[in-house]
Amino acid sequence: MAENDEKSQELLQKRQQAAVKHGGEAAVKAIQKGEPLRGLAIQAEQDVILELEDKGALALIQRNATRLQAAADLYWNAVMKAAQTGDLSSMDYYVGRYGWLASASLRAWAQVRQEERLKEPWDAGRVLDAIKEKKHE
Repeated sequence: MAENDEKSQELLQKRQQAAVKHGGEAAVKAIQKGEPLRGLAIQAEQDVILELEDKGALALIQRNATRLQAAADLYWNAVMKAAQTGDLSSMDYYVGRYGWLASASLRAWAQVRQEERLKEPWDAGRVLDAIKEKKHE
């Protein structure tokens, strides 16, 4: 039992160290507090602004949807491995992460679809399809 607690503590410590190194945790805290981004986060924000100006919003949404889906797929693999080895503690953690990522990915793909539709011309067939879809909601 103590061995599992020790492993959990080590894992938590590694995650916290990684959060500090990549700057994501500081960015989240600044956003939550309504403060300006600092350090690595301010550079990342500038990169996003440049990419938005260069490629447009749809490209950013597609990138995020793709990344979320990739991360979800990786967590699903971890769920399956933990299930095979009987590591229920890890499996529980991975299932939670997978669920969040799969849900976020689905929302991002729905946004991609919506943005792509906004760029398509509205012909009669598309209007009829939209009406049929609305009836089924």
